[in-house]
Amino acid sequence: MLSFIREDFYFKATERIRLGMNITKCQLSKLYAYNGLMLSGGIRVDGIDIDKPHRVIVVDNPKFTVHDTDVITVEDDGSDNAVRKYHRVERRESVDILGYLAYMLGKNTVPVVDKPAADEELFTFATDENWKDKLSSDKMEKLSALITDYERCLSRIRACGQPVKDRQRRNDIQRILYSRGQDREYDADMLYTLFQGIPAERISAIRQELQAKNWHLTPKEQREDFLADLIPELERYYPLFSDFRFGGYRVLIDLIADIDDENNRTDRKRLIRDSDSPEFIRLMEAYLNRSVNAYYRDAVAGECRKLIEAVMKPDEAVRYIVALGKRKVLFDLLLDRIEKHVRREK
Repeated sequence: MLSFIREDFYFKATERIRLGMNITKCQLSKLYAYNGLMLSGGIRVDGIDIDKPHRVIVVDNPKFTVHDTDVITVEDDGSDNAVRKYHRVERRESVDILGYLAYMLGKNTVPVVDKPAADEELFTFATDENWKDKLSSDKMEKLSALITDYERCLSRIRACGQPVKDRQRRNDIQRILYSRGQDREYDADMLYTLFQGIPAERISAIRQELQAKNWHLTPKEQREDFLADLIPELERYYPLFSDFRFGGYRVLIDLIADIDDENNRTDRKRLIRDSDSPEFIRLMEAYLNRSVNAYYRDAVAGECRKLIEAVMKPDEAVRYIVALGKRKVLFDLLLDRIEKHVRREK
C-alpha cells in the first residue's frame, strides 16, 4: 500500500511524529511502519464516563508456557547469498502463548475432522475384501517393528534438539559481546540455538577437539580453517568465533560446554541408548553420519528403505504399510512405489 503526504507539510509532520529525534541507522521496516502513524487517525468517544466503575473492562492476557510441544519452522541455509535455500525444521520445545488470544483462537476456530478415505477407495490391491488375510504374519511383524523404530528415531532426534535451559556461561558470552560492541548484532540466547540441532555425541566430540587442539592458542590465520573442519554448517559465524578480543575465544568454548554439560546430566539427550534395537541404531547412525546439508528425515528414511528391502520388495511393502495403518509413512519411505497401486477413475 502506498501513502502520500503533501510535500510542504511532510517535514513538519515527520519532525512531530519522531518527537525531534534524528534517526540514522535503523530497521527500515520498523521505520516505515512508524512513519505510517502520521496518516492514521482515530475517533474520540465521549460520554462513556471512563472514570466511573464498570465503564471499561480490562481483560488480562497472561502469558503461559506449553512445554515439550511440536514446533515446525522454515529456516534458511544461513548463507549471505542473494538466493537462499530453505528447509522445514521439526523439533520439540517450549512455547510461550498469550492466554486470552489462545482462548479466542480456540473458540473461533472450527476443528478440522480428519476423515481419511477407505483403503479400497485408494489402492487397487485393497478392492479384494480378503487382501489383509493374504499377508504374511512374519513379514508383518518385522515391518511393524521397523516402522516403529523409524518413528521413534525421528521423535528422539526432535526431542534431543530442544533448546538448552541451563545456560551457566551465558553472562560471560554476553559480556564479551558487549565489550566488543557486538551486543546489538548478536545475542547469547540466539547463539545457543545454533547448536541445538547437533547430536549430543558430536557436541562432546567438538568439546574434546577444542581442548585437545588448544583453541585459545590457535593463530589468527588458522582459526577459520580449524572451524571449517569442526562446524562446517556454521560458516556464517566463523568471524564471530575467530575474534579473540576481550577473551573472545571463550564464546565457542562456553556455548559447547554449557550444551555438553546439560547433555551429560540427562539421558534424554543421548541419541543412542543401550536398550535400542540393532535396526534403530542403524537408523540413528544414518542420521549421525549424514552430510551437513542433508535433511535429517531424508537420511533416516533412506536407511529405513534399505532395511525394508532386506525383508521384502518395495511394491510388496506398500501393502503391509497400508495394512498397518501407516499411510503417511509411505510418502517418506516408498514414494516412488505408490502410484503403481493407486486406483484411477475411469
